[in-house]
Amino acid sequence: MSETNTIIIDLPYPAKELHPNGGTRHHRGKMQRLKKHHRKMAEIATLGAKGRRKGFPWAKAIITAHWYHPQKRLSLHDDDNLTAWLKSYRDGVADAGVIANDRHAKMGEHYQDKDAANPRIVLTFTEVVDG
Repeated sequence: MSETNTIIIDLPYPAKELHPNGGTRHHRGKMQRLKKHHRKMAEIATLGAKGRRKGFPWAKAIITAHWYHPQKRLSLHDDDNLTAWLKSYRDGVADAGVIANDRHAKMGEHYQDKDAANPRIVLTFTEVVDG
């Protein structure tokens, strides 16, 4: 039986401005700063979770997202919007060298719950080994 390689990172709840249906349009400079900030947070969290383990970058991975929304009504997001909301975080994980190319990191399930005290997202990256 082969061992499954995983990386689990705990990240702050993404900025509402980055949601694909964010409502109002925001200044391009603000959006670029937000995306860069989220990307860097994901890279730092991933480097910490990865540590000095060997075997990176992976060729393919499946991403599972556990959303902890600040309000119950926010758990009504559909999977496509949630996936788009994670774009900057996914890029940051690729920057950390876990996957060779983030287009080979496919979204798996989105699980949604409420945690008003600590809204966050927990991402689990699981290596996919062909064969």
